[in-house]
Amino acid sequence: MLRNGLSWLTAILQQQAAVSVTYRRGSDETAGITAIVGRTEFEATDDEGGVLRSQSRDYLIAPADLVIDGSQTLPNVGDKILETVGSETHLYEVLTLGVEGHWRWSDPFRTLMRIHTRQVEVQSG
Repeated sequence: MLRNGLSWLTAILQQQAAVSVTYRRGSDETAGITAIVGRTEFEATDDEGGVLRSQSRDYLIAPADLVIDGSQTLPNVGDKILETVGSETHLYEVLTLGVEGHWRWSDPFRTLMRIHTRQVEVQSG
């Protein structure tokens, strides 16, 4: 029952709240991937004991949609996600969030991968 509910919710989110992105690894890329945008807040302690708070922009992507060079793959640190907003293309880089890693399953049924990124560039038109 939970799996069916999660499948239903994922389908609704992909239809109503998702964006189309391009996933890039080196010179290989896959365009038209449906991704739900999220965020992860995290804390780190610096060498002097101070707490640094930050957040990543996350993209939730179905594993079957992440295909590079004809093969289904998992995210790698340094991969890029491009999202077009109006006339601008926002470039995000996959990064590691301490113990969280650079991606994780978003649910126990492995329906979506939650990929952690940070914005590195904005390209105009």
